[in-house]
Amino acid sequence: KVVFDLTKKDQNGNVILREEGSGEFVEHQSRDNLVSVNGRLVALVDVEDMIVIDTNEILLVMPKSKSQDVKKIVEKLKQEKKKNFL
Repeated sequence: KVVFDLTKKDQNGNVILREEGSGEFVEHQSRDNLVSVNGRLVALVDVEDMIVIDTNEILLVMPKSKSQDVKKIVEKLKQEKKKNFL
């Protein structure tokens, strides 16, 4: 939430996080999203108030309103012995 609130937004209120030259972002009728781009094209169509985090190992997509629930996925990964994703 803090990153979204403090970062420059595009004309539709989207926050796009990326290293220079590390992927592309395109949207159509998508607003108020937090998107982390990592090497490939991330495209959103008619998406609102979401978090989209693209890394080499994981693609996470979730509503911003549920960001506190990411810990549930962390616990599930631990239970399933998939700690290499943590």
